[in-house]
Amino acid sequence: MNIKAIQEKQKEFINDHTEADIIKTELIKQGKNTHHNTTKKYNTVFNSFNNYTAASNIAEINQANIKKIYKGYADYLTIYKTKNNKPLSDNTINQYMILITRFLRDPEYCNLNINKNWYKRIKTKKPETNYITYAEYNYLIEYLDNIIDATSSTRKKTAYTIDRIMIKLLYCTGLRIHEALKIKIADILELQRDDEFNIYQYKVIGKGNKARSILISSALYDDLIEYIRQCTHTQQVYLFESPRTHKPFTAVRFEKNFKQIAKAIDDANNINYADSKSYTKNLKPHNLRHSYATRRIERGTKINVLQELLGHENITTTQIYTKINERNLRSAAAGTLD
Repeated sequence: MNIKAIQEKQKEFINDHTEADIIKTELIKQGKNTHHNTTKKYNTVFNSFNNYTAASNIAEINQANIKKIYKGYADYLTIYKTKNNKPLSDNTINQYMILITRFLRDPEYCNLNINKNWYKRIKTKKPETNYITYAEYNYLIEYLDNIIDATSSTRKKTAYTIDRIMIKLLYCTGLRIHEALKIKIADILELQRDDEFNIYQYKVIGKGNKARSILISSALYDDLIEYIRQCTHTQQVYLFESPRTHKPFTAVRFEKNFKQIAKAIDDANNINYADSKSYTKNLKPHNLRHSYATRRIERGTKINVLQELLGHENITTTQIYTKINERNLRSAAAGTLD
C-alpha cells in the first residue's frame, strides 16, 4: 500500500474511532465535542509516523518491509521532538507504538502482520501517588475561609469561594476534575436525600463512558447549596461556569489557582516546594481524588466498594491505595507518620 493510501486510511481510522466514542456517550445529547481530545491524540501520533516515513523516503508499506519500517519508527521516536522542542517521555513512546501497532494490524485498514517481539515496551516507573492528609485538608479549608472573610474585594471573594467548593467537592467525592466541571446546578438542586444514611447520590458518566454513583454528604450538600445561592446567577447552567463565556471553567483554570494557593501556604509555613508535605506538590485536582481514596481506605472502606466509588474498571488500579495505607500504618508504628 502506498503512503498516500496509508494516510487516507489514517483519516478513516480517526473518523471511525471518534464516531464510536460519540455514539457510546450520553453527552452527545448535550452537543458536546467529547471526541476532540481523542482526535487530537490520533493526529499527533499519525503526524509523527508520517514525518518519519517522509524523512526516510518510504513510498510504500507492505509485509515485506514492515519490520524494518516498524522498528525504524520506534528508533525515530527516541529522537523525535515535540513542537516545544522536547523529547518524548518513555511512556509517550509506548503510547505512540501501541496506537501505530493497532492501526497497522487492523484488517480494516492495513492488515499487516506485526510480531510482538519487534518492539519491547519501555519499562517506566509508576508515577508517585501524591495526596493531602485529612489534617492538611482541614488546614487548607480553614486557610481559604480566612482569606474569604478577610478580603474586601467581591471578585476575589467569589474566586476563592469557587476554588474552595471545588476543593471540597473533589476531596469529599473522589470525582475527576472533568466530571466535576460537567455538573449542572439543576443536577444538585434535584438531588433527593437518602434519609436512612443521611446522604445524597449523584449519577455521573465517567471515564470510558461508565456510569456510577458518587456519595454527597449532607454537610457537603449544604455547602453546595450555599455556594449556588451566593456565587451563581439565574442564567447560569453549570455549577462551575465562566460568566464571560457561559461555558464550564477549564481544568487549567483550577490547576493554576490551586498552584497559587499551594505556593502561598508553603511560603507562609516555610515549606520547601519539593518536600513530601508541600501543598505545591500535593494540591492538584487529581491528587484530591487520591486524597479521597486514601481517606476512604483509612476509614475502613472495602477495596471493591472503593473501586465502584472511583469508577475503576480494574481493581488493581484501586489497590494502590491499600499499599499507601499500609505504608502509613508502618510509619505510624515507627512514630514517623508522613
